[in-house]
Amino acid sequence: MAEARDYLTTIAADLAGRGIRVRTRVRGGAPMTEILAAAREVSADLIAMTTHGRTGFSRLLFGSVAEAVLRQGEFPVFLMRQIAADAHVEAAREALR
Repeated sequence: MAEARDYLTTIAADLAGRGIRVRTRVRGGAPMTEILAAAREVSADLIAMTTHGRTGFSRLLFGSVAEAVLRQGEFPVFLMRQIAADAHVEAAREALR
């Protein structure tokens, strides 16, 4: 939880420096449920998410939080596929944990 807060604090500071109003929250629980609950609490206009873009067997095996939010939520959802460079950075971070 602390690592997630630190990460989001850095991202929020960058966005705020660009004039974008940002609020962050870190929650524990089932991702889809918590994302939708947080959106309801703040009366969100939009949920923006990245997606790994998995298809086929890996999608069946791992599921898709983004797809669940899109299908089960009552909010507009903006999905952006994670680009390869970002995916490599994320994979490196995971390997270091």
